[in-house]
Amino acid sequence: GGSVACITFDLDETCWPTMPPIDAARRAMEPLLAEAMPRSHESGALASLGGAFRALREERPLIAHDMLELRAAALSRVAEEHGEALSSQQVAALGEAFITARSQ
Repeated sequence: GGSVACITFDLDETCWPTMPPIDAARRAMEPLLAEAMPRSHESGALASLGGAFRALREERPLIAHDMLELRAAALSRVAEEHGEALSSQQVAALGEAFITARSQ
């Protein structure tokens, strides 16, 4: 028992909706981000992380496929732009929190 019969990847919502868990994870992250990045949060910059994602895809095409790496780079960039510094441990913890929230 317990063997895996099939693994699927559905990135375009043809089999099931993928955005609801991602949106829920984003909402779950808000208090964590507000605590880790208060200036960025207060400025509203975290609500528009998509702009940082798009810029990073252009600037760093070798990570364009890796949403976790993009998220880490985007958070670090936004923090830096607002005079905040995230340690690699904080970035990793935020990434893990997003994965956990997304997988609920």
